[in-house]
Amino acid sequence: MKNIVILGASGSIGVQTLDVIAQHSDSLVCVGISVGQNIDWLKEHLNNHTYKLVVVKNEKDKDELSQIFIHQVFDYGDHGLIKLATLDDVDTVVNALVGFAGLVPTLRAIEKGKDIALANKETLVVAGKQVMDAVKR
Repeated sequence: MKNIVILGASGSIGVQTLDVIAQHSDSLVCVGISVGQNIDWLKEHLNNHTYKLVVVKNEKDKDELSQIFIHQVFDYGDHGLIKLATLDDVDTVVNALVGFAGLVPTLRAIEKGKDIALANKETLVVAGKQVMDAVKR
């Protein structure tokens, strides 16, 4: 079983990734997701799914969601993205974030030996050499 986290789960690529994981539930499991602005999508999604960790953009959303979904663990912000990308039992990190918000979590995941599925060109545009050097280590 491969454990996967998705950075940017509510976007087009994130939703498609969740669909692929659901179609291959015998070998893939999503253990964590992050969502930026699409809190309504997340609320609907969490009615049917539970994760080891869910990361949102800001503390206000984290606090609100924690009151609604009391059995779900939440975190927020950049530190939350890094925590999600470096969870011990994660095999693959899907970076589907917009912009370069996924750069540091991707680098930390590489340092922890995670496989990276990069659906975010900005990470390579901004720090391609740094990312490739980290992969070589």
